Amino acid sequence: MDFETMTKLTYNILDNELRHVQEENEVAELEKNIKLQQVLKQRKDWERILETELSDEFRNIFNNFIDSFADEQLIHEEYYFKKGVSAGLGRLSYLNDFNLSLTIE
Repeated sequence: MDFETMTKLTYNILDNELRHVQEENEVAELEKNIKLQQVLKQRKDWERILETELSDEFRNIFNNFIDSFADEQLIHEEYYFKKGVSAGLGRLSYLNDFNLSLTIE
């Protein structure tokens, strides 16, 4: 397998697995995270306050503002996930500890 094909295959695997983790494991595993549950409870409390204190127009603007942070976070997560896996795959010398060999043509 040539390097370009291997790179394309790796990115496809990363995309697939990132989506899999997001869709399948994230909710079940994070439900057990006590700190996250505290944050979510606090957010619900704030949402109740904002629902009653803000006009519809300002609430929409505020929700869009908050959504932009979530969008940014997802972009960062995907970036660091790919960079982490890429770094792990780029430095395969640790495979020598397991008497494994890897050949890239």
